[in-house]
Amino acid sequence: MVIGILIFVLLRRKYNKDKAHLPIRIEYTEEFFYALLDKNPHILSLNDLSEELNVSLPTLHAKIKNISQLSPLQFLIQIKKKIALDLYHQGESMENIAKRTGYSVRYVKSKLLKK
Repeated sequence: MVIGILIFVLLRRKYNKDKAHLPIRIEYTEEFFYALLDKNPHILSLNDLSEELNVSLPTLHAKIKNISQLSPLQFLIQIKKKIALDLYHQGESMENIAKRTGYSVRYVKSKLLKK
């Protein structure tokens, strides 16, 4: 679903160049953030995330608070945990999981993959 939204946004930009000045409305959901962080492993912090989305930190905080009861930092950690677990279940190495989540191998073993 998230990929469909992103494709729609890209196609809309391409074919509506005369309306390029209009803001594009993106629905921020947990699935959206999961897909964004999964596809962009260079996003390691809330600052990186706000820059990627081209929104201010207070706006990002408000968007996350609308979809989650967690603080924005806890929400980011929760998404990274889900990504780490999915990669682990796919058979990825601890080193690769650590690279993708931005943590050390030790942290991934002790915190993110803790049962």
